[in-house]
Parts: sequence; structure tokens; C-alpha cells
Amino acid sequence: MEKVYVIGHKIPDTDSIASAISYAEYKNSFDGKRRYIPSRGGELNPETTFVLNYFNVPTPLLLQTVEPTVDDLALKEPFYARPDTPVYDVATLMEEKNIKNVPVVDENGKIVGVVTERGLARVYVRRTRVEPLHIHPVPIRSLARILQAEILYKPQKQELISGSIHIAVDALHVLLKKIVQGDAVIVGDDEPAQIALLENGAKLLIVVNKAPVSKRVLEIAKQKGATILRTSADAFGAAKLINLSLPVSLIMSKDFPVVSYNTSLEDVKELVFESKYRATFVIDLEGRLVSIITRTDLMRTVRKKVILVDHNERSQAVDGIDKADILEIIDHHRIGDISTLHPVFFYNEPVGSTSTIIASWFFREGIKMEREIAGLLLSGIISDTLLFALSTTTSKDKEIARKLEKISKVNIEDYGKKMLVEGMRIKG
Repeated sequence: MEKVYVIGHKIPDTDSIASAISYAEYKNSFDGKRRYIPSRGGELNPETTFVLNYFNVPTPLLLQTVEPTVDDLALKEPFYARPDTPVYDVATLMEEKNIKNVPVVDENGKIVGVVTERGLARVYVRRTRVEPLHIHPVPIRSLARILQAEILYKPQKQELISGSIHIAVDALHVLLKKIVQGDAVIVGDDEPAQIALLENGAKLLIVVNKAPVSKRVLEIAKQKGATILRTSADAFGAAKLINLSLPVSLIMSKDFPVVSYNTSLEDVKELVFESKYRATFVIDLEGRLVSIITRTDLMRTVRKKVILVDHNERSQAVDGIDKADILEIIDHHRIGDISTLHPVFFYNEPVGSTSTIIASWFFREGIKMEREIAGLLLSGIISDTLLFALSTTTSKDKEIARKLEKISKVNIEDYGKKMLVEGMRIKG
């Protein structure tokens, strides 16, 4: 859902905070396509803090700049792998989804590495020797899936396989000298070799070229507690696929750029275009992966959508206002110098407070007003008119205040005096 930030001037007073919270509530009551977020440009003064505490209203979001950030992008759910995911699966994912980077996350969703196309290439480039091979602990069923192999026999308790892998290309007596207990062997249609290898401690036979495996060989495998897989791949193809059974934790890069929701898009662009990944990774406050930003995501112009309340001058606006998309302005002050990208809804009325304007719209539209909102709006009127003592006070301010008094269930005079006194307290 599209976000719109409702915000007053950067040094907030009670009227601007009350207006931001109440107008966001007003807009959210009938606009289901956007989410209006009450915001503030700076720290609250004692008077406003008293008001929010009195009516038990949460403090608005602190938004000291409206420059576009990561949070303004349409972030997509990322594809990712686990540290024990076989390289084969990541390579398949890259090809199917046409992506160049796959982040690796742990059981808590925290990013711990990145697999790249370059990293995959190194698996082949650096491992040019086909023999000897070594297989890291991998589930037998995963290895069978990667090899597209049948499991002809597997001991019930044997789930993982690891160790050296040999290819039966040497003379049998030479190969048997190399075998140690627990090794795996890639072998072809050679029953005597298959039997000898099992008798000498091989724990896994990978039979290639869909070669036949006799009942006698299967019986010996059962006696010795060894696994037998059969694949249609040849010896070279099987060796190549075994390389891809490596867990991605062994080839992933642990040096990668990350950003948060609050990172400015200017900083993101710099990171992405300087990064070897041509991407950066979005994490939340706990370090969990949220999304991936690539150059494509940064091609379109992104601006925060904002509604300004209780001011319309650039000097009073929050930083970055020139980079924002202003949708509306509601104010009761003189006309200022804010410029907008396109025509906007601009409402300015010579009354004592912006809270008066917003409260009148609630009443005009017949929108139900909760006690808390009524209390905030009443407080905004009291603050900006100094309990109706200022010359800018109008009859409309007083009329609206009396209506709000009933809904908020406070006495204007008693509450107003207490509020103004609280506002004069010095922190510290």
C-alpha cells in the first residue's frame, strides 16, 4: 500500500502535531488505497508531550528529512539459499529466475553470504582436476537428486555421505590401494570391480551410464552397509555434478553491501554502481534479509509523498522537501513560498489553528471522531489561540472547540490552563 506522510513544520508545536495525527486519521477513514502516516519533523516540546500523554496517543514518526529512502521503493521478496543448499540448486535458481546473485541466510533469516555467477564459475575453474574429488557432508538423497540417480540401495541409518571420491579408471589393483574406509567410487559396468570396491571399504558406489547392478553386488552392499546410486551420466558428467553438490557456504562471499529502510537512495545508488554485485541487500534492524536492490530498481524517479499541515513555507518545512511529492497543503497562516511538482489541493483559512479546519471536516463529513482525536484537536486550538486570548481567534475556533469539548470529555478552561502551564515547564 502506498505511504503518504502527513507532517507539520520541522520545529513542531501542538497544533502541527495534532493536525498531522488527526488528518492522517481523517484520510485513513475513507481512502483504502493509501496509508497515511502521522509524522513530525523534530523533537516534541513539553506542552505537546503533555497532550499526547494525557490522551494516551503514540508519538508520531520522526521524519527529519523527506528525501527518498529505501523504504520508498517497491521492494520485492528475494530469492535466497541456506548455507547447506547445494551449489547445484543455486545454479538452477539463477538460470530459472535469470538472477546473478543469490543471498544466503541462516535459520534466523540473517544474511551471511552471497553466491554470485563468478563464484559458481570458480567452482569449475579452480577444480580442474577430476581426480581426486572430495565430497563434503551432503544428504545422500540430495546427491541422488543432483546426479538424477536411482537409489538402488541405502542403509536405513545412513543419511549423509562425505570423503574422497575416486573414478575407476586405474587398474583395479592400483585403485584398491587408494581406497580407504568410507570412500566413494564412480564405477561403470564392471561387476568384479564393484564387488572388490565394496569388499575394500567403499561406502558409496556411483554406477554410471545406467550400467546394470547385479543382485550379488546389492547383497554385498547390504552386508557392508554401503549405498549404491545409478545414474545415466557418464563418469565425467557425474564428477562434474558432484562438484555442484558442495554446500554454498564453501563458495559464498562474505563481503557484501547492506542497507536499511532509512538509507537514502542517493547512498544506495552509489553503493550499487560501485559494488561488484551491481546490487545491495536490504536488511531490517535485526539483520534479517528483506530484499535486494539492483540497478533496474533505481531507474525510475522515486519521491516520498507528503501532505503538509500547519505551514506552507520552505524555511519551516522538513529537510528534503524539494525532493518530495507534495499532495496537499492545509494551513491557516499567510501564503508562503512552497513550490510543488504539479497542481495540488491547497486549503488555507484565516482561523486560529489548523486543528480548527481539520475538526470542521470531520463534522462536515460525519466521520466518527474518537475521544483521543477530539482531545488532540482541542489541544491544538487551545495552544494556537492561547485559550482564545489571541486576536487571531475566530468565532469558528470557539464553536469547534465547544463541540470537541463534549467528545473529549474535558473542561476547556480547566484543561486548557493546565496544558498551557505544562507547556511552560523547563526540561531538566
